[in-house]
Amino acid sequence: MNTGSAPVVRREARNDMEFVAIPQGCYRMGQSTEERAALVAEVGLSRYQDWYADERGHRVCVDGFWMARHELTRTQFRQFVNATGYRTDAEKNTGGETGCRVLEEDKWTWRAGQSWRDPGFPQSDRHPVVCVSWNDATAYIEWLNGETDRRYRLPTEAEWEYAARGGTTTPRYWGMDDTQACDYASVADRGHNWTNAFPCDDGHEHTAPVGTFAANAYDLHDTLGNAYEWTCSSYAKNYDGSENVCTSSADEPHVIRGGSWNGKPRNVRAAARIWQFPEKRNGSGGFRLAHDLEP
Repeated sequence: MNTGSAPVVRREARNDMEFVAIPQGCYRMGQSTEERAALVAEVGLSRYQDWYADERGHRVCVDGFWMARHELTRTQFRQFVNATGYRTDAEKNTGGETGCRVLEEDKWTWRAGQSWRDPGFPQSDRHPVVCVSWNDATAYIEWLNGETDRRYRLPTEAEWEYAARGGTTTPRYWGMDDTQACDYASVADRGHNWTNAFPCDDGHEHTAPVGTFAANAYDLHDTLGNAYEWTCSSYAKNYDGSENVCTSSADEPHVIRGGSWNGKPRNVRAAARIWQFPEKRNGSGGFRLAHDLEP
């Protein structure tokens, strides 16, 4: 595998996806000492302990793997739905909650009738699919694996952060300048009256078509902002190795990474992590695919 500076990109014509070869390596996963200090100064120690103390810095190594260059699009998810008749958790009101959780007047609200088909804001077919649960992502992958000769999966949490960083050690892969965020991501910005926003205008109030913004050094787009992304790893508040493995359990919370179109600076960082149970879905959450290197 080529581990030089030029990313290796492979197009898979059968499912209209591009994958980037991510080289094996070791890195410091989690927040830096400087990040911790900045977060404590912004939100206070008590809130830091509640929200961000689970980002402990530690050394992690990952094998080489392939990562989708883009988040899964509405077109790609629709192919699955059309082929199988699948109904998402939002459409089935799974878990006793109706529809999808959407943002209305700065408050997240469960809204009946909202789903990947209509997440409460306009999208084109090139936008990332949202309002999809971990269960939905897993069902899509099971179908795709039956249609192709590859074994797709979600990335592990450790793989996700490693790929999202693109070899950088700063909180975001574009560096320390918050004014550059809008060149790289759809985020909470000054263009749409977000509070505590990035000091720029990315031109999109919600999601943007995948690949709209500049990529990181691994040629991956939208690993920060646009849509949160499910990983295959279960959540452990104190990193215990779960970040390096996939779990198939639908009974435990899974890690979601990357921030989204409504993400404020403190939540749009490579180290930032949240978790949800597998049936949860909201208008800022999607996924991207990964798979192992061929033997």
